[in-house]
Amino acid sequence: PRLSPASEVPVKVAEITKIRAIWITMHQHGFVRDGSETALNSYVQRMTVKLNGGVGVAEVGWLDEALAVKVLEALKGWHRRLMLARIVADLIQPPRNERTGNPAGYDAVLEFYKERYEDEQS
Repeated sequence: PRLSPASEVPVKVAEITKIRAIWITMHQHGFVRDGSETALNSYVQRMTVKLNGGVGVAEVGWLDEALAVKVLEALKGWHRRLMLARIVADLIQPPRNERTGNPAGYDAVLEFYKERYEDEQS
């Protein structure tokens, strides 16, 4: 069975809540097929094997702060790339960083994406 995190269990580090939220958002955006905690744990296991010298962490809730930050940043990067690819594929100019001219960071791209595609997600 697909699991959801136990809501009464406090998280070890704040980044874990953010990781879960981004995973669910990616599922709502159609970028991951399975938005469950089980699927997220599989992703975390694969990521942490690479990040932790071959030793993976089986549950997102078990991440320490250092690994949680790395997993969070990797997840944000992946989500940002997918959103930008969809925006560009639709021939829309993505939001830009005013200082560098490059595509904007995660939060700005997410806001733009939500505004642009919000109705399709419902």
